[in-house]
Amino acid sequence: MPQVKIGPNFFSGAFRDYSDWHWAWVREILQNCQDAPLCDNIKVDFHLDYETGNTIVEVENNGLPMSEDILVNKFLSLGESGKRFEGNSVGGFGKAKELLVFCHLDWKLETGDLVVVGNGGEYELTKSPDEFLGGTKTTVTMKGNQTNYLTNQFIKYASLANWKGKLVVNTVELDTNLAAGKHRKDFDWGSVYTSKSKEDNLIVCRIHGIPMFTNYTSHDETIIIELKNSDSLTANRD
Repeated sequence: MPQVKIGPNFFSGAFRDYSDWHWAWVREILQNCQDAPLCDNIKVDFHLDYETGNTIVEVENNGLPMSEDILVNKFLSLGESGKRFEGNSVGGFGKAKELLVFCHLDWKLETGDLVVVGNGGEYELTKSPDEFLGGTKTTVTMKGNQTNYLTNQFIKYASLANWKGKLVVNTVELDTNLAAGKHRKDFDWGSVYTSKSKEDNLIVCRIHGIPMFTNYTSHDETIIIELKNSDSLTANRD
């Protein structure tokens, strides 16, 4: 049976699905890493390729590698997800992959003995049993110089997160230990806390300590909202 064809312009619209795509990219790639079973170490490296003027980003985690079934039928399938909000995983909408890889110039994903090299929605999958990677590494080529934007957003993410693992960005280990603070109230959808350890007039919305978005408040403390799951959010988490 014929299928709907996905043209190259389809994925370019992913940038417009988010109020700040740099923040969204950092949040989604780190969330994917943290959702990987047994992940407690994330290493990020990015730099400007002076020959092309584009940005090369590499993100590697030490969680359990993906199986071929999960890789092909979940990650590489639009609208599908291998998580569906199970356990403490945060992802589950199956949409972020458009922003993570498909809308950029080119991308590569290595996990276990699997290697995927792609451009847009087209990709080639190979197996390299002699080069087994005990985790997952994502490499993305972004158009233009995105280094300053990425630096700021990785620092912001780390400052708002509460994660016990190790996050290293361009050889610098970032603290990810913003505690929830003083408990204020529980709701069906989550709990509210206040803290003086961050900054005044700030709302941070998180799930299992992973920041989704921030907003302004007139309150003279940081308000931290810990959602129980992603049911209260839209797919772009804005």
